[in-house]
Amino acid sequence: MMRSVLLLIIMVVSLHPAIAPGSMTEPEATQAFAQANQMYEADDFAGALQAYESILATPLANAQVYANAGNAAHMTGDNGRAVLYYTRALRLDPANDIARQNLTRIQPRTNAEGEDDLFRVMQELLRGIPGWTWILAAELAFVGALIVLCVAGWRARTLADTADWFLRAAGLVVIAAVLTGLGAIATLSTSGKGDAVVMQDNVVTRMGPGERYLEHLSLPAGTLVELPEAPSDGWVRCRLLDGRTGYIRTETLERL
Repeated sequence: MMRSVLLLIIMVVSLHPAIAPGSMTEPEATQAFAQANQMYEADDFAGALQAYESILATPLANAQVYANAGNAAHMTGDNGRAVLYYTRALRLDPANDIARQNLTRIQPRTNAEGEDDLFRVMQELLRGIPGWTWILAAELAFVGALIVLCVAGWRARTLADTADWFLRAAGLVVIAAVLTGLGAIATLSTSGKGDAVVMQDNVVTRMGPGERYLEHLSLPAGTLVELPEAPSDGWVRCRLLDGRTGYIRTETLERL
């Protein structure tokens, strides 16, 4: 599998915990993180995942560790765990572009049912460009519009001149609005939503809380679900992000 397709980029950064260390000191965590990165680069994805998870089991875990653990989990074929770690990374750091882009690419299409095809195609085309570039371009267009208006007040001598300058400014405002919309489309996804992740493949939901009820949906690993009710007797009602609901065994889920 080509790692470049999913932009599975290792983020080599120092660990800066937000809370006091627990069973692992910060130097030990930094060393474990570096070793995990080395194993990943050597294609020892299972070993890298284990090393990342040794840090995740401590209070020293941060968004970078979760994102890298998601990369390693995906490369081992554990899509459920990859989605879990990417989503947790985004909850710690919503600006983590690597986690967001990778999550967008590997998250199952289960929740995409009913979405507009054109919208989906535009998302796929635009996601390769970081969302902040669209926002920056839009801000520059707005600034340009303000400059044009200022020039209009300074240089316009007739009503026709004023109208011409205002048309130029309006054009820049339209461009800024289009760029803002493209940025929203590029970054819009279900990333970070949901209460739990389906950890196994082909998990069956049922019409009621028990095996005697009819099968309803078959969910792939990595599906994000909401849990509107408390579990009962090993079952819980889940709601997909597109609104469909069903009952699922709690043992197949991992809470975010």
